[in-house]
Amino acid sequence: GKIVDLDRHIFRNVCRFIKLVRENYGTELQVCVNTSIVSMLKNSFVEDYAAICDQYDVKRDQIIIEFREVLEKDSDKLASVIEALNKCGFLCSLANFGGKCSISASFQCFPLAMFKLDKDLVKNVVNAQNQHTILKNAFEMAKVFAIQTGIKGVDTKEQLSLLSLCKCDCIQGAIFAKSMAQGDFLQWLSAQIN
Repeated sequence: GKIVDLDRHIFRNVCRFIKLVRENYGTELQVCVNTSIVSMLKNSFVEDYAAICDQYDVKRDQIIIEFREVLEKDSDKLASVIEALNKCGFLCSLANFGGKCSISASFQCFPLAMFKLDKDLVKNVVNAQNQHTILKNAFEMAKVFAIQTGIKGVDTKEQLSLLSLCKCDCIQGAIFAKSMAQGDFLQWLSAQIN
């Protein structure tokens, strides 16, 4: 609870400061406020922060809620919180992207031979421009660091074609074969060779 109380205290002071600057200097500020994931995952987070903005007559787009990369177990809940924040008028920012504790820093910190992208990135890659752009740039970044790339969950010819254009080194998925036991794999391999 202490981090939640601290985050709320800081947020309240930021809103109070924005109001003070508006009233005394006639200037509207936009401020980034670092917020812990613990606070953001509280059920009443969006409503509480919106109420604080309203209390100080601060427009919500004057606040950029900033947070660090999160653990996978929190990502679905955090995504819904960010969506709720956006609908409420707040802006959100991922802080410290590329910092030494971030996922992107793995390229520099670990002696990797390959990194494998998650199947979620390939699900709608043919129709979703954002996912295509993320994949393309991830592959290009890996090449700069001389790291091979891989992706799992490739199920369609369209996905395979697009990933081939991105020069992905290792592609796995149902497009080739479904997961199977060792004996089944040996039979499948024999059929492929013959």
